[in-house]
Amino acid sequence: MGEFVRSATNIGVAAVLLFIFVEAFLKFYQKQTDRNENLYTQFTEDAAKREEQYRQDIERQKKEYKQRESILVAESSRREELLKEEASKREQLLKQESAKREAALINTIEAFSATMEKISKTMEDIKNTTERMQTKIGGIEDKIRKM
Repeated sequence: MGEFVRSATNIGVAAVLLFIFVEAFLKFYQKQTDRNENLYTQFTEDAAKREEQYRQDIERQKKEYKQRESILVAESSRREELLKEEASKREQLLKQESAKREAALINTIEAFSATMEKISKTMEDIKNTTERMQTKIGGIEDKIRKM
């Protein structure tokens, strides 16, 4: 019986120690689980914050890109207008220069035509004068023959 009591005492002490060990292990495991859950929760919250920050950054960049694109389109339109205006001015200047040259050419042609008319008239006068002279010479020849 003594051995039984000692055995029971050893078994009781072992059981108590086992119970304390299991309880300590369970508390440690529970703390570890709570810590892991807290870390996971913190990680997911941080990930959500980073994701929100990234989304905001992307939205901001999209707005900046749209603004830049609008500025570039406006600048392109402005340049196109300037080019059109410059082309129109050049075309107008070319038309004016062409009109001036055409007027000068017409004046030259008119002057040439007037000169040609004068030459024709002078030639006509010379012809008429020559004919009159031939007529007079013919009359003189007739008088010389009659004499």
